[in-house]
Amino acid sequence: MNKHIEIVRCTTKRLSSMSQLSGEAIFTILAKHYTSVRISVVNNLSDLEAIVARNPDLVFWAWSQSRRIRPWVCVTPIKFR
Repeated sequence: MNKHIEIVRCTTKRLSSMSQLSGEAIFTILAKHYTSVRISVVNNLSDLEAIVARNPDLVFWAWSQSRRIRPWVCVTPIKFR
């Protein structure tokens, strides 16, 4: 399927709800069915902005405590094309 999928995780273990191993397993499965699948690590605002700039069709947001980083998390839903 011609779609761009981003799997987003954080390297801070207390914030991430997905291990690197789990992310890689999801990547392997999705890559069989979608033309573009990527695992992205977000640790700061510029990392998040880079994902938005790539304009993915679907984002797996694997953070368990994103509200703790409120100073830079966008609270308004981002509408992708």
